Amino acid sequence: MEDLNDKEPGDTETLLCRLGRAPAEHAGMVNVPIYRGSTIVSETLEDWDIRNKDTPSYGRFGSPLSRALEAAVCKLEGGFRSILFPSGQSACTHSLLACLKAGDAILISDGVYAPVRAFADSVLARLQIEAQYFCPTRPSELAAKISANTRAIYLESPSSTTFEVQDVPALVAIAHQSGALVIMDNTWATPLYFRPFEHGVDISIQAATKYIVGHSDAFLGSCNCE
Repeated sequence: MEDLNDKEPGDTETLLCRLGRAPAEHAGMVNVPIYRGSTIVSETLEDWDIRNKDTPSYGRFGSPLSRALEAAVCKLEGGFRSILFPSGQSACTHSLLACLKAGDAILISDGVYAPVRAFADSVLARLQIEAQYFCPTRPSELAAKISANTRAIYLESPSSTTFEVQDVPALVAIAHQSGALVIMDNTWATPLYFRPFEHGVDISIQAATKYIVGHSDAFLGSCNCE
């Protein structure tokens, strides 16, 4: 895929038009073709071993099309790796489960997407993960609630319910001082208007059902790491 690192920072429109496309790899097709299938074959066991490491070995794990979209989202986010999920909520819950284990605690901004709050109060509680909430416009409240077992801080700015814009760098500084990871839902701002990794966030989530898909006809989510 073409390396677009040499593009000027302000050339966003060019990036959006060209990211994820690799005509030379697909018989000159401007857009990556749709791949339909489950089973993937290799000519030899040696090729299969290489495929397991570098490319999908089963349709559920992705295709050249999904990998192209992941690469495009990752480029926009400015991260290291992007992973697609079947919905934004799935991206949120997988990020939480990847970072937390029984006995951990998480602090969540109190205006987050309601299904995330419901997941924390039900599933995380059942897994013996303590979830508490804080007002994200009061960094001192976050600092006061952090404990020795606080593993992660979960932000959403602007938030889904109250739409306040938070001082993300200040909240990140407090979290990192205690050794906690910062997970952020960046759905509303998108990487076009806020780049979480440039402000210290560790994991950035997008409910791509919203702006990336944009036609109210599909579910999609992405999780990006720095």
